Amino acid sequence: MKFFSFLFFFITIVFSALSETEDIGVLASVNGTPITLADVLEISSPQEAQLAVMYKEAELDKQILKLRKEVLESVIARKLVYQDFKAHDFKLPRDFVENNMDVMLKSFHVTSRHEMESILRENGKTMDEFKDRVYENIAVDALIYGRCYREVFVTPKDVFDYYQEHKNDFTSKSSIKLRILTLKKKGIHEEDALPLSAHLEKKMKGKSEEEFVEAVSLYSDGPNLEEGGELNWVNVEDLREEFSKVITEYKKGQVFGPATTDEAIYFFFIKEYKESHTVSYEEAKSKIRERMLDEEKEKAYHEYIGTLRKNAYIQYFI
Repeated sequence: MKFFSFLFFFITIVFSALSETEDIGVLASVNGTPITLADVLEISSPQEAQLAVMYKEAELDKQILKLRKEVLESVIARKLVYQDFKAHDFKLPRDFVENNMDVMLKSFHVTSRHEMESILRENGKTMDEFKDRVYENIAVDALIYGRCYREVFVTPKDVFDYYQEHKNDFTSKSSIKLRILTLKKKGIHEEDALPLSAHLEKKMKGKSEEEFVEAVSLYSDGPNLEEGGELNWVNVEDLREEFSKVITEYKKGQVFGPATTDEAIYFFFIKEYKESHTVSYEEAKSKIRERMLDEEKEKAYHEYIGTLRKNAYIQYFI
């Protein structure tokens, strides 16, 4: 079982950054428990950075708003589940929570509880607050598993029939993983974006990935700086027109740019590229089984949340 609570590890760090730029208002309440914009942005921020590669201006704003609404509904659902957990007086063993905390810290390269306490303290939080949040998210995942996932199964015949009916779904599109260096026109380089862009255009040609990451850390004011500007996989056909005009070939290790838009100037490093590919049944059957299980789990999950919503008092303030 993959604990959703892993996503909340950097809550305090993200909250600190967001509070400087966003109005942390209450968006909704679930039986009196408030949900703020900060709660939503903790989850949506990485995905919002991804959207910026695919959309621009008004369409980008529209997609971000859509994403935030979807995340808000997810947060509401999790609050409902946790309230159900408490209503039934369920308990998790504290040593189980402590062990999962240790796994989480290691997965994010935090070497000790002392280091974690320092990170939390810098962002105005305490270890007890962090433990409570971890406990809540593990409790929610555990109850969802028990209520929705435990009894789900599919047969080999189900899997084969699914492949026959959805063959087109098993042709993957060409996709690309990028690192991106961003010079915002209204950012830290507002006064010198154009000359800096001209300098980087000459400097970045033929540079290695390590050198590109170093340039990101020095110059970029775009997304995912801690990851060297790395983004998730994007279908080539979904790239913004301004980007696809500049990225003229999809060869690993190539640097392209500048791509100029209304809001920024961009440089790109191609980290990985995948060609379009049609998957055979033998290759696909394990993934089909996972997909079918996910669909059944999702159906059970929505039925469970629907039941909780019927008995809840939910207010929206947006």
